[in-house]
Amino acid sequence: MMDEFIHRYSLGDHCSSWADLSGIKISELNPDGQRKLTDFARGVMRILASDIHSLFKRLKEEGFLFRDEENATVPSSPKTLELLDFAEAEIGKVPLILRCFYEVFD
Repeated sequence: MMDEFIHRYSLGDHCSSWADLSGIKISELNPDGQRKLTDFARGVMRILASDIHSLFKRLKEEGFLFRDEENATVPSSPKTLELLDFAEAEIGKVPLILRCFYEVFD
């Protein structure tokens, strides 16, 4: 099941495959399915990071001025991951895609 969604997404069927993937509860997947879904979500966030960095570069080339250029694209830090782990220990698991976002961005 997971492989089918990931395959559809990789072929460009982003909207419907993402909608289908979003409806999956990670707790209901077997360990292999959980790993695949987590790897997929991290991969999507890496693509997002690449797109944001490309956009940032193009905007700078066009003369766009950022208020805080140094922090316009900030990668995650070990402290971010510690805070995520602490938050999940206190309030429970955050949505997978949100966790993966903060694993990439700070």
